[in-house]
Amino acid sequence: MGKIPTVCDISTKQYLNMREAIAFLGFGNPNTFREWRETGKLDYYKVGRSIVYSQKALIKFMNAHLVKAKL
Repeated sequence: MGKIPTVCDISTKQYLNMREAIAFLGFGNPNTFREWRETGKLDYYKVGRSIVYSQKALIKFMNAHLVKAKL
């Protein structure tokens, strides 16, 4: 019997692993996320060896980088 694939809708999860966070934002890579963590630009949770990001922290991060249009 084969393994059953797990399907998860990231829009319903409060906490995302790095791959899910990259998919949520639509850009980035593990090195970029590591740099953002190490420089304090992106909030995260560390439980044991696992690192996860809240959707709220990702949205806050994006809002902090908003460039307003000049009218």
